[in-house]
Amino acid sequence: MIKTVIFDMGGVIITLNHDEAVRRFSALGLQKADEVLNPYCQAGIFGDLEEGKLSLEEYQEALEKMVGRKLSFEEVRHCWLGYAADVPANKLAALRKLKEEYQSLHEFLDRQHGILW
Repeated sequence: MIKTVIFDMGGVIITLNHDEAVRRFSALGLQKADEVLNPYCQAGIFGDLEEGKLSLEEYQEALEKMVGRKLSFEEVRHCWLGYAADVPANKLAALRKLKEEYQSLHEFLDRQHGILW
């Protein structure tokens, strides 16, 4: 019996648009966003958020320090959604079907940084 299903969301389930994410974070005020945001593997606060080492609130506070001003959740979400170019319908349908069968997938989709869904 399968107990665990693991997905790589970025670039596998979700079609990524790195350039749009860089544009949005730059517009937010993030210096050298093109150097800070890696198209394949995040580091610093971005990697820490993806790995669950930072809560969304801690990430937002750290990002505020980097850009030098207070940010709203919607501003942060807008930047992160720059990465999400597309979720192909067939992949979304497959995830929804699996979500019915696997509780851990359900929990993951429901808490995905509070940003994507």
